[in-house]
Parts: sequence; C-alpha cells; structure tokens
Amino acid sequence: MADDNRDLVENAVVLLALTHVDRPLEAPVQETWFQNGLARRAWQHVAQWRQAGTAADLASLVGVLGPDWGSVAEQYPLIAETFSLRTAVEALRQYAVRDQLQTWLRELPRRWDDPLGAAGWVATQAAQLLGAHQPVTAHTGAAMATAHWTLTEERMAHPEATGGLTFGLPHLDALVQGLGPGDVVFLGGRPKTGKTTFVLNWVRHWLKTGHGVVLFSFEMVWDEIAARLIAMESGLPTKAVEKGLLADDEWGRYRDANGWLSAQPIHVYDTPLTWPDIAARIRQHVARGEAGVVVIDHLGLISRPGRQNSNEELAQIVQPAKNLAQELRIPVVVISQLSRAVEARQDKRPQPYDFRDSGTIEQTANLALMLWQPLPMDLGGFYGRMAPDVMPIECYVAAYRSGPSRVGLLVDWDRNTGRMQDGGESPYDPTQKREGM
Repeated sequence: MADDNRDLVENAVVLLALTHVDRPLEAPVQETWFQNGLARRAWQHVAQWRQAGTAADLASLVGVLGPDWGSVAEQYPLIAETFSLRTAVEALRQYAVRDQLQTWLRELPRRWDDPLGAAGWVATQAAQLLGAHQPVTAHTGAAMATAHWTLTEERMAHPEATGGLTFGLPHLDALVQGLGPGDVVFLGGRPKTGKTTFVLNWVRHWLKTGHGVVLFSFEMVWDEIAARLIAMESGLPTKAVEKGLLADDEWGRYRDANGWLSAQPIHVYDTPLTWPDIAARIRQHVARGEAGVVVIDHLGLISRPGRQNSNEELAQIVQPAKNLAQELRIPVVVISQLSRAVEARQDKRPQPYDFRDSGTIEQTANLALMLWQPLPMDLGGFYGRMAPDVMPIECYVAAYRSGPSRVGLLVDWDRNTGRMQDGGESPYDPTQKREGM
C-alpha cells in the first residue's frame, strides 16, 4: 500500500461516509487513523453528523471547512469509482495498523536491556491492537439456525458436557445449571465476608475438573493465594501453611497438596494493572488455550492512574468486561465491594442496588451473587449443628438472567482450612425483626 495513496484513502472514507450516511461502518473509525489534518477535521464533523442523524452533503462540509475542502470534494468521482465505503475503511485501517507497528519499532530499541520485558510489552501491545481491530459481523438467521442445529446435535450426543462450568456447590449448581461461554458473574460483599476465599473454592473445583484459570488478584499476592489453595487441598490450617508452622506429621499432606498445585493450569497476576492490560493478558491466555475461566479480584482495585474509583469509572470497566467475555466466549467472574448502605439497614441481606454502580452491573451480569454473614438470631437453631471452627455464610442469588433469583443458599465456611461446603437452603426470613432492632 503506497503512501502516496493515503490522502486519497482518508478523503475517500470522509466522502463516502458522508454520502452513504445510511450505511453502517463495518469497523469503528478512529480519529487518530487520519494523518492529514484537513481530513481529520472533516471526519470529526462527519462522525458527529452520522451519530446525530443529521442530513448533510458535500456542500455542508465545504461550508464548515472552507474552500480548501472544495478542492478535495472534486475527487469524489474518482473516489466513487475506486472505492466502496467498506474498502475505503479497510484500507485506512491497514494504514492505522502499520502506523502502530512503526511506533513499536521506534520504541523497541529503548527496551533492549530487558529482552523478556520487551517481549512481554510486544505481546501486550499486539493483543490490544488485535482487540481494537476485531471485525463487526452480523449473524444471519440461516447461519444461526445451522450453527445451532449442529450445537444441539453435539449436546444430545454428549449430555454430560452441556451443563457448563459448575461451582462445586450442589444447591448453587442445581439453580444455575452451569456457566456458559460469555457469562459474567458478579460476586459482591462487604469487607471480611469471605469473598476471595469463596471464589478460591470455586477455583480449586475448576482446576480439579480440568479448567484453566486466569486470576487477577489485586488484594492478595501470589503466596497468599498459593497458601490458601494448598490449605484447602490438604485440609491443613491456613495460618500454619502461610507461616510454615507445620508439624512433622503434616509435611506429607503439605507435600502432596503442593505437588497438586504445581501441576494445575492456573496463572495468577498480583500486580496493579489497568483494564487494557488485563484484557490484553486475557487474550494471550485464550489464544494459547490456557483460560477456561477468568477471575478478577476485585473491580474497585483495577488500576486507573491519576483517577478516582468513582461509579462512573467503574461502569467504563464493567461493560468492556462483558464485551470481552462474549467476544472470547469464556466465563468471567468479577468480585466487587458493596456500598456501606447495607450496614445501616435492619435487614442486612444485600440487594442488587448495593453494588457500586449497581445499574451497570445489573444490566451486565448474567448472575449476581452476594455474600453476607447472618447472626445466630437470623438463622434460628441453625448454628447449633455447626462445628466450632465452622460458620455459616449466605450466598444470596440476587439476580439471575436465566432462572430464579432472590434465593438464599448457605455455605459452611471452615475458617481453619478455608474450605467451604454446601449448607443447603437458607432459613433466613427478612420479615423477622432482629432482636434489639
């Protein structure tokens, strides 16, 4: 693609997008794709007109840009003969990709002192670039019907493989029937309610059932994650594993659990990352077949340099996370803090509106779960059957797009080992007034 054609390509995108305003763009055109300043200013106006549905023509563009654009508009007959809107946009996109590659080549020599770091940087940049230039495809009725017929035949032939990704908690699995490709789960709770430990029990179950896990842990570092997984697998006390305070007769169990972890397909990131960095790494692992499920712990700790963690900024991560899950066809689990408002209510069971930026999360989530720790008075005589180191927590199904919601399920949390077991349906009745309230 010769450089002397670039001005013509940029002008073609502007003119054809203006004169074919009823035709959708097959790829979102970025202002940064234009090198010619006049074409860039012209695109700014055309993009605004298209978005607003404003009727405009070549004369409109000459009116806002002046006579300089008039000479460009004279190219329209040649452009209309040479390009369609689709081919013009594709040609400009090729230029934009080449620009990015040239930028990398200029940057790479500055990174030679750290070859592995340079390789990682290139991989991240490439994943981001590929993600930004994914084609937008419409699925026809015929194509969908044919593909679904094939999928249905496969499911009927292999019913054991149709349930999706399970959690290892029978009552929750019976309700949800497994996570499917592209599903997004939000797990909310106030601090110290066991959110990370709860999800690590899922992680252990997923690893045991052969699913690769990519975990972005912004609260716990890698050795804390390792200690908890080893404690769950071995049944040893978490604190003993963390501190290395093991009795002689416990080393065998530790060794076996450590060997188990060593063989598992899990990748843990424990350094601050921005959402583009996270998305790039997810793409890398999916491309290598290493990601059966992604976990992000937690939403509020995703790095946003120089910015506050406002609800509006969280919303700018939630929807892209859903889009990425759907594009890559993998389940994504996102842990999120709940607002303090729940602590001021008589009924302590969290609700969907307790999520920070609850509107976006409710619209995005396939499944929204909430953890909280009921008091003995909330569960009647339930506490009487618990072992001393075990406490019940409730997993409240606050929203479920594909089935029943507002269901409370109990989980027995062994605070010693971190293991969590199914505790059945919750007896909590929010209509019962708490003592002293």
